[in-house]
Amino acid sequence: MLQEVYRKLDEFLARIPQQQHDTDVNSPKSYVFWASVTPQLITYLSDDFNLADALRIFTLSEQVKLRKRPIHNIAKQLLSKLLVKVVINYFRGAPIDENVPFKYEKYGKPFLDETTIQFSISTSNEIVCVAIATGSETPIGVDLSHSEQDSISPVDFMSQFDPMFSESERTQLMGIDDMEQRYIAFNQLWTLKEAFTKLVGSGLNLDLASFSFEMNLVQKLNSNTRWVTSLVDISSLADSDFLQKLLLQEFKCYSTMLDFSASLPIILSFVGQVNVMPPDLLYLDIGGILSN
Repeated sequence: MLQEVYRKLDEFLARIPQQQHDTDVNSPKSYVFWASVTPQLITYLSDDFNLADALRIFTLSEQVKLRKRPIHNIAKQLLSKLLVKVVINYFRGAPIDENVPFKYEKYGKPFLDETTIQFSISTSNEIVCVAIATGSETPIGVDLSHSEQDSISPVDFMSQFDPMFSESERTQLMGIDDMEQRYIAFNQLWTLKEAFTKLVGSGLNLDLASFSFEMNLVQKLNSNTRWVTSLVDISSLADSDFLQKLLLQEFKCYSTMLDFSASLPIILSFVGQVNVMPPDLLYLDIGGILSN
């Protein structure tokens, strides 16, 4: 069964035109693949036989730990493992069931020896995504907001996170009168900041107030607009070691909403350096693939 899933995912990815996943540095392309925990996936994994088969993607020690977790947690871990392995291996030109040979930078950022393939990973409550750029030697970053945020107050978030805002960002957020819309804008800003730190590989070792975003807000998206763009001011980071190692000092910043049905919309932000156009956004219905 697991091999059948690999085959179906491989067929889906193969529909991407060849020129769109060329690793030629003269024609960089970027994508964001995402998958979600669906009722169909939960139903599938609730069957003992299906669960045992799906867990074969993990090591034996990982399987033992996962079996002690709720089925929803198992489903999310499965999505993450499958999506990362299949997407990255496909663009590497490797067998998609092969373990990805990750290496890690000083602050834990994973990377590949293939310098013309860049990637970034993020998870939310129900969603997993993998951003990938081909034909590029410059890094990327992606981040998802959460539909449920127990540790963040929807009323006091400005005071909670004040040290992480630049003065310009505070002004932007406080200029939004509607508290609900301000909270959505805060989540967009947070995903942009997280995506930027993933790109530079700093983790939380970079002062989040030292760089500043001027946002176009995602709540203004309409049916004809998939992404909105934002600008980032990095002038205060001129001497940062994290920026010194980058080939370019220019950034392309995009945001969109993936899920409008949740009480708090899930926002995805992508930051790259050579992407004239925003990334292609592709959904993988892994629950449907497993069930059919």
